[in-house]
Amino acid sequence: FSDNDVNYFKPALGGLNHPIVSCFEEDEDGSLWIGTEGGGLNYWNRKTDEFRHFTQENKSGITSNMIKNLHRGQGGQGLLVSTFNGGMLRFERPGLRFVDLQIRHPFTHGPLSVYDFAMDAGSGIWMTNPDSQLIYKEKGKPLAEVASLRDAKGNVVSMHIETLFFDKGNRLWLITRNGLYIVNAGKRLIEKHYYIPNTSYSVNNLCSFCITSDSEIWFGTRGGGANKLTKDGGYSNFSEKEGLMGKTVFGILEDTGSKNVWFSTNDGLYYYSHKTKKIQKFPMDIPNLCGAFYVRSCFKTSRNEMLFGGTKGFIMFTPGKIKQNSQKPKVFFTDLLINNKKVIPGDEKSPLKQDISTFSYTKENNNKIILSHKQSNIEIRVSTNSYLDAEKNRCSYRMIGLSDKWYLLPPGQKSIQFFNLPAGKYIFEVKAATND
Repeated sequence: FSDNDVNYFKPALGGLNHPIVSCFEEDEDGSLWIGTEGGGLNYWNRKTDEFRHFTQENKSGITSNMIKNLHRGQGGQGLLVSTFNGGMLRFERPGLRFVDLQIRHPFTHGPLSVYDFAMDAGSGIWMTNPDSQLIYKEKGKPLAEVASLRDAKGNVVSMHIETLFFDKGNRLWLITRNGLYIVNAGKRLIEKHYYIPNTSYSVNNLCSFCITSDSEIWFGTRGGGANKLTKDGGYSNFSEKEGLMGKTVFGILEDTGSKNVWFSTNDGLYYYSHKTKKIQKFPMDIPNLCGAFYVRSCFKTSRNEMLFGGTKGFIMFTPGKIKQNSQKPKVFFTDLLINNKKVIPGDEKSPLKQDISTFSYTKENNNKIILSHKQSNIEIRVSTNSYLDAEKNRCSYRMIGLSDKWYLLPPGQKSIQFFNLPAGKYIFEVKAATND
């Protein structure tokens, strides 16, 4: 792991103070703010490698220890914080304190739960809660309001908004549980709705997004893989068929150097190769080292480091430093068992004339094993010569004569069994792959 510069951060004395990491932000000097679900805010001074904690208990102005999101203020100045049941805050560096922005619910007048927020061109704040209405607070006005959105026919459209952003044209993009909406924020008018028809609900249940340097937008879903919106308006889904085995995509980031797009999922980390246009799994990610990944808990630093938060801390790595295992492993036979008994060459009635480890079949050597009808239950054991991250080696096999289909063995399994093989001629083939 040290060779690949992959680091895992868990709660520790003098370090991260809470396991559930919900969000990140970077300040002007490269230090990191880390939001948690229950431990308030952590400030990691990367020059001194020291942590400082801001919580309700230490009277730092934090109104809730449940931090939902962090964004730099307009112009890159200041830090804005949204919380669960604690409204929104602004960090004031001179006093090292947080100030409550005093945004209250327009009907209950209580503190808001703000899962994400975005500033418009007029410095108004749009705030989301998937289980409540879209809230807008105009700069200079004392009260917030519920922002009702209408379609072209004038109908109010109800939606559960997970997250949002403004594009360069000041159009509001809403990532919802029912697809993507593009809104004229000034007129409160829905201009476009991206939705993949004739598919499962989960494919349109969006929860995260990433805008790439090529102006493509990836959207993570809850249970349906990832969707991609291209510059020409094409909108398509990527899931198991394309190699993305993780069904829920919690966070998405783009690597600056390679333009590869990374996904944190319920099945670990994956990336979409900009060069090959294929999705691959991140080989160095060992499951559960930072727990289950947390929705929208992802961030790319100014050093091109990627951070993905989870329920037991967070992972940090630089994609350009990840080394690939380019070895193509050889596979060897280690044992042959007939009726659950190991076969030894030279034994009486042994079908093996030579050690199984030296055995292979070509038309030239015509090596074969002849079995009787009483020897129809066999087990073949194999091994590979790749020892880097060896527990992730995988083998695949087929028995031509039974089927031409290749079957992938689970990680760590190195034996294949056949029961009651019918009379016939067979060729057994096996191949191996490394952790990459």
